[in-house]
Amino acid sequence: MTDGIRQEVLFFVTMKSTLCALLAFAAVALCADTKKAQRDFEQGVHLEQGGQWAEAYSAFTASLDAAPNAPAYLHRAKAQIALGNPEKAVDDLTEAIRLDPKDPEALRQRAEAYVKMGNHRGVIADLTAVFALGVETSALYALRGAAQEALG
Repeated sequence: MTDGIRQEVLFFVTMKSTLCALLAFAAVALCADTKKAQRDFEQGVHLEQGGQWAEAYSAFTASLDAAPNAPAYLHRAKAQIALGNPEKAVDDLTEAIRLDPKDPEALRQRAEAYVKMGNHRGVIADLTAVFALGVETSALYALRGAAQEALG
């Protein structure tokens, strides 16, 4: 083996070791963030159940900062709605739906936020998607019917 080839092999072996170390470090950091995210999420649910919406919002935000996930976006949106911020709730619910497009609860919640905003087309679109996922209740059909009636 020539010196040039030896140096290239040594370079690639060194790079491989460095990449493995970086990946291991990232995995440890991700586990720590995931555990923090879970703790913050559970705290948020506890606060939500107690009707402490501002505190729940903060806990869900901390969970999302640690590790973005659909359930935390969904619950933070519930807090936003309770705090009178349906537009911000729609943003969170849209992100929850992007992360988990088959979650009928996120679609239903967004439809309800759209009701508060007077966005009848949004209500109809989201509830139609909920029905396509197999979730059908008379209350949801009534809500969609009211939105269709409002549009004329």
